[in-house]
Amino acid sequence: MGNEKFFFKEGITYSASGSKGITFRYLPQNFIFDVGGSCVFPDIYKNNSYILAFLNSKVCSYIANCLNPTVNVQVGDLKRVPFELPQKDKECIISFLSEQNIQIRRRSCKYSILERNYVNSPIGIGNKISCEILFFYIF
Repeated sequence: MGNEKFFFKEGITYSASGSKGITFRYLPQNFIFDVGGSCVFPDIYKNNSYILAFLNSKVCSYIANCLNPTVNVQVGDLKRVPFELPQKDKECIISFLSEQNIQIRRRSCKYSILERNYVNSPIGIGNKISCEILFFYIF
């Protein structure tokens, strides 16, 4: 089990291994984690939205892959990825876009029966397609 002092805290989670490369996801408060879903809890720089965008960037993926060219990315590998504090204007833009992506993902999960916040079928009631689902197909 992971470090219990971080249980129920907001952070960033990722799978320790994967053939398609590492991907990071937002970890809301009130959840726990273990080695199957390792987590990052920023220490000094607390903008999780910006860090999430940075960790999911091609630059970070490339550097992490150079540091450890296997499919198993460890926390120690991530600690070695260089990070520089962003300029305030760029931080605001990137954080906003990251938060928008998190919201889109949350809305789309409402229609997956495998998700804990499943609401209903994306087809909607009768023959009408939900406007929210239609948005994903158009854009």
